[in-house]
Amino acid sequence: MHFCVLPAKTVRSVHPLKHVALPKGLSVKSATRRLTVQRRSAVKMKAKDEELDWSEKSRDIFETAMGKGTKYAKSALEAWDATGDEKPAVIAIAVVGFTALYTTYATLGAMESVPFVGATLKIIGLYVTGWFIYRMIAFETERDELMTSVNTLTKKIKGE
Repeated sequence: MHFCVLPAKTVRSVHPLKHVALPKGLSVKSATRRLTVQRRSAVKMKAKDEELDWSEKSRDIFETAMGKGTKYAKSALEAWDATGDEKPAVIAIAVVGFTALYTTYATLGAMESVPFVGATLKIIGLYVTGWFIYRMIAFETERDELMTSVNTLTKKIKGE
């Protein structure tokens, strides 16, 4: 913080960003706090003027999120209970998966710091994305083929 020396009776300091003279005994921190309170009250007044009932909307959003969260939690618990004796294998697969993701993230972060490698990888990624869109999504027959292979893979994973 930079303070300007001014006559001690009238002004103690100058706010570094706003260049507003502060009265004696008023610190920059307390002035900032007062300004924040004034802004919040202005926002509240604007909301009252528009007659918005945020409490009901936020309550509805919260209840919807909690309903979906409990539904997903119940389905996850049911799937966990259905694994039976395979729980150690599921835990091992999860740990290996998270370790692989962490290692990949760290490796890509290190490669990003090497000059030209990060930019080259981005260009390669854009090229491969464009090629995939052209090859697999642009034409209807290829889209059908892709959906068939995705559905086959999901059935294999589910064990159907």
